[in-house]
Amino acid sequence: MPEPNKDEWEQIAKDYDEKWNYLHCIGALDSKHVQIRCPAGAGSLYYNYKGIYAIVLLALVAANYKFTLVDVGAYGKNSDGGTFERSEMGKRFESNKYAVPKDKELLPAMEIPYVIIADEAFPLKAYLMHPYSKAAITSDEEKVYNCRHSRARRTVENAFRILAGRWRIFLKPIETKPEIADLIVLASTCLHNMLRNTSTNISLFEGQIRMESEHIHGVANLEPIRRNFVREVAITRDKLKKYFVSDYGSASCPWQWHSIRKSRVAPRRVQYYLLNTRIRYNRPF
Repeated sequence: MPEPNKDEWEQIAKDYDEKWNYLHCIGALDSKHVQIRCPAGAGSLYYNYKGIYAIVLLALVAANYKFTLVDVGAYGKNSDGGTFERSEMGKRFESNKYAVPKDKELLPAMEIPYVIIADEAFPLKAYLMHPYSKAAITSDEEKVYNCRHSRARRTVENAFRILAGRWRIFLKPIETKPEIADLIVLASTCLHNMLRNTSTNISLFEGQIRMESEHIHGVANLEPIRRNFVREVAITRDKLKKYFVSDYGSASCPWQWHSIRKSRVAPRRVQYYLLNTRIRYNRPF
């Protein structure tokens, strides 16, 4: 698929700001493990943590669920972060080879770059944001950032769900060689983008995905992954956090403070007591 130019990157960022309330985002990044039949003599190269043989579809997705950049064919045993760093996409982002727009000043004396958003399986970089670790959150401002991050990052998960719902071959192992499976996956992403451009009807499964995305603002529970990184790399995320809680950034999301307070989970003993109380008195959940 064609590489976006500067104007197209800016349009993607504008769409993320308008639809998902995350500014300067040029895409959500994630990987999908596509199950295949174990190739002869492959050993454990394609065997992944889910206990299946798979190739990896690494994708950068725009705000409208279209695939912007994809990389297909990595071994299933590789981690998401390792797959990204070894991919051509990751190498080009690392060396700043894409026509990504330059930083812009959004608050006085605060320039914020254009970034990619991902989950904690990917490393934190100046251009690649992942949420604050759940085990290390110290303030409501960090929870607000995670809430906005989680809401915008859901686009890549929704794109994978739409892809699998439309092309049923993804619901079972692909019975062919890995090289052919790579071409099938690439072709399906191109057809997916073509249908996103031409189709005016919303299928049942896509309508449900949109409804869930618009009404669920909570933060998904993310397993903490501890890793060392240079403090300067986290400055960009802190800038975004500061913008989201400022008067400028919170104007488009008046629900964010209520959302993080509503998503607070009671201790297990309290949950157990409430459950028994509701059952005993036949109260609705």
